[in-house]
Amino acid sequence: MAGACVTLFDLDLKETGSGCAGADGRYEIAGVVPGKYKARATATGYPELWAYNKGSALAAEVLDVPHGLDFALRQGTATVRGQITAEGKPAAGASVSLTDQNQR
Repeated sequence: MAGACVTLFDLDLKETGSGCAGADGRYEIAGVVPGKYKARATATGYPELWAYNKGSALAAEVLDVPHGLDFALRQGTATVRGQITAEGKPAAGASVSLTDQNQR
């Protein structure tokens, strides 16, 4: 996916390097020191994705770099359904808010 970017973070979640994909979907992060990292892929219109298929930095797997790292970003929507009750009865006027893993 052209324009998608991959960012490497050290285990303290400090950004250590990034690269963005060209027209062929390939990216490169130059000057990476071999070691343990977490990685995140981002692209406009897609939710961020942490390696491997995780939704947050805390859940992301630790990678032993160097090695290849592929991501498959996915667009999509979902429907959330449920019922809010108070003491076993529908709670009139209650509301639900959804936030992503970044509290947005």
